[in-house]
Amino acid sequence: MNFPANEQGTHKLINSSETEIPVYLDFDTQNDIDVAFYPDSGKVGIWGKDINQVYKVKDRVDNYNGE
Repeated sequence: MNFPANEQGTHKLINSSETEIPVYLDFDTQNDIDVAFYPDSGKVGIWGKDINQVYKVKDRVDNYNGE
């Protein structure tokens, strides 16, 4: 499976079996920035070489805030 870092790559894994335990291996490279939006919790996550952070969207500021 391949989930590109774009809107078409959005994915969700669900185990609908009552008897089988899912086995899932996830790996990738951290060469580029990756961003994920979590609508249920109102958060956005940013991952990359020098960043690994999750923020609340409601705390956003203007692009020039503090400039």
